[in-house]
Amino acid sequence: MFPTASGADATRETASLGVTVSQLLLLVGHLDDTPGFDTPRERFRRFLIDRVTDSHLIRSFVEQCQRSIGEQHHRALQDGIALLGRFLGFETEFGTYQRLAGAIKFDGQWLSRRRLHVVLEVRTDQTPRPDLDSLARSLAALTLTTHLDPEARRVGLCVVTPLYAGRRLEEVPAADGHQDLRVISSRSLLWLADMVGSGRLKHDDVVRLLTPASLLDPMVDMLDRLANGEVQIPLTFPLPSRSGSDYWVGFVLGDAMASPEQIVESVIAKRQVLGASFAGGLESGVHTDDWLCFFLPGKGVVGHAQVAMLLEDRGDLIRESNRFSRLLRLKNLVLYDAPVPMDVVTELHLSAGIRNVGAVGTTLAPLTKQEFLKCTLFRDEPPDRVSASVSETSRSAESLPQAEP
Repeated sequence: MFPTASGADATRETASLGVTVSQLLLLVGHLDDTPGFDTPRERFRRFLIDRVTDSHLIRSFVEQCQRSIGEQHHRALQDGIALLGRFLGFETEFGTYQRLAGAIKFDGQWLSRRRLHVVLEVRTDQTPRPDLDSLARSLAALTLTTHLDPEARRVGLCVVTPLYAGRRLEEVPAADGHQDLRVISSRSLLWLADMVGSGRLKHDDVVRLLTPASLLDPMVDMLDRLANGEVQIPLTFPLPSRSGSDYWVGFVLGDAMASPEQIVESVIAKRQVLGASFAGGLESGVHTDDWLCFFLPGKGVVGHAQVAMLLEDRGDLIRESNRFSRLLRLKNLVLYDAPVPMDVVTELHLSAGIRNVGAVGTTLAPLTKQEFLKCTLFRDEPPDRVSASVSETSRSAESLPQAEP
């Protein structure tokens, strides 16, 4: 009942969806609850299970869905949130799009055997009700069924997306008398998936977050492991407002066209160009000769380069280049043999602000010179003097295997 990813699929990081969500919906047809192996719903869900195989791809899929309005994108997002549980360590089951006669309505389910059963409800522009009563009823009805694991605790999880009538999380009213309902933003869920994918959180930690107990030591231990005792989980850190920075970090998040690794190999390395969005509306702050480093979430900084020029004539350098705020020509590009870890405080501080942008592909955020030197192979020398140690421990872009564009 609960399909899971195989070991090979769960660790594969180079796959790409190949199409946008809108294109996929046109290909599979109208999503509804019509049963049958070859219905649009089942074709769509098989595609997700087969192709969305890591946290980068599920982030790209969910962020595309939640930036679009309409019934079909709501249903696609509902399935994406259900599938997201795989990347938190759960077994997953898709739900129904509409309430069916004689059936329990839920948007999806996650299962951690003998521990936790999660019933999902996804809130978008298509959600009319402002309260949690419908989720409480679904959870109560599901609890009465006999096929469920009797040892697993049951909770309802309301996932709030940016298009949910502009509501903040604290404005979602609780259902009176129900202690097993939780509310979380889709942004925070994606952050958790990133942390599990990178090994900084475990499935056990996610279960503890969803089932808080009176014993707080396990939560404190989790925070200590995550932030080395320096910070708590920063889901809403503001991004520093710096303009005219000489140093930038590019968060290579991937999109529907390519995975983060494919962007690095095929676009940055092969073409030496970068299409970028900017956190905090800072696109006017980047200049020729600024330094960039390239960060892959869950891996680290994989290289650095300088801005050779800002390209006004975009031509055919990057497919659908109008998606990006700036198109940059690069120079002095160096890619590393092994990623350089970014310290957890800097990474979480910046990534929280970038996720508020909701961009995919590559998003640039400003760094101080000290931050830049700390997370690249530049150590004791300024970026205008490349040390011999950099040349010895890195490889040039030309030595990379060439990926298909």
